[in-house]
Amino acid sequence: MSERANSFALFCVGAALFFAGYLGAAALAPDIPLLLEGLTVLFGLPFVLREMLRRTNWLLVAHLILLIPALHRAAMEAAVWVFRNSPSPDDGIFWAGLAGGSVGALSLVPLALPRLRSSDPRWWLLACLGSAALALIGGLVLRFGGNYALSAIYPLWQLPFGWFLSRLIRTSPPRT
Repeated sequence: MSERANSFALFCVGAALFFAGYLGAAALAPDIPLLLEGLTVLFGLPFVLREMLRRTNWLLVAHLILLIPALHRAAMEAAVWVFRNSPSPDDGIFWAGLAGGSVGALSLVPLALPRLRSSDPRWWLLACLGSAALALIGGLVLRFGGNYALSAIYPLWQLPFGWFLSRLIRTSPPRT
């Protein structure tokens, strides 16, 4: 299996861990501030654990463990702000999802750093495509997801996000 396929598989496992944690937290409904941001760490955890067994790229670990959860919080805040300031709830939900998806997609921007990004010279094209796709996914899932939109947004957004990450990041070489 290729390095990219392994990375994508780890992000899929992370998306499943996050979603299981999210469903568990939703069922218990604890009043814990920043709970979703804490659970967002689960998305990158399988990849980070593998990274620890290699010549660890600490910048990449920080990106997955700190920046992605922070941008998840910012994406939720952006979506709520857009929805509350929308003149029509029907249209507002689409624009809220688009805003949230766009802010979440900003986590692809740091991959412009040479220590983080793939050596593919067209990485920027894939990053732009990923940002547009993730924003659109956010808007469409919230608009057409019905009663399940707030649950469906996580796997339907995180799986493509994991795919784009797996193609854009520079993985660490194995230890010798």
